[in-house]
Amino acid sequence: MKLRQWQSQCVDAALARYQTQSHFMCLATPGAGKTIMAAELAARLIAMGKIDFVLCFSPSSEVNDSIRSTFSKRLNKRFDGLMGAIGSVYTYQFGVFQGSWHSLLKF
Repeated sequence: MKLRQWQSQCVDAALARYQTQSHFMCLATPGAGKTIMAAELAARLIAMGKIDFVLCFSPSSEVNDSIRSTFSKRLNKRFDGLMGAIGSVYTYQFGVFQGSWHSLLKF
């Protein structure tokens, strides 16, 4: 997948940041390509052995579908959270109703 210049720079900046920190934030307008950039970053972190599973959160089921499709294509693996999947995507509300946010705060 060919990245735009800003996406490539963002991935490089995130990888550099992860050498000393565990968080990175990318801000861009809707439709700019954040999901494609995030999928590329995840692919590189997986290849480096830094992560083995990806969790994404979004505001709606429609956005979930887009994220699931993009990550599945880039990572060439299922992204449905089931056995053997490389990751999953949930709405923000899922975390509230399932009590998941409390568990994630540990990380």
